Amino acid sequence: QLVGASYKRLHPEVYILDRERFLHPAFSELVEEMSKCPDKPRAIESCVSDLTSRGLLKPLKRGIWSFPVFTAEFCDLLEAELA
Repeated sequence: QLVGASYKRLHPEVYILDRERFLHPAFSELVEEMSKCPDKPRAIESCVSDLTSRGLLKPLKRGIWSFPVFTAEFCDLLEAELA
């Protein structure tokens, strides 16, 4: 509590998530596309395959994918905040 009471935020905007500014457009598209995908294993596999072919998902291992979530601006601000 003592640290929190005396801590001065360098970038207070990182504590309030501005989706347009801080979420990567590819992440927003990925979320939108996955929400349209039927909740059946074959349909999900098809959705994942489509998203992978479009470059929105990058397979790392079986069942594990990589995708951008935050913008470079947000990452820079957060890194500066934590430094």
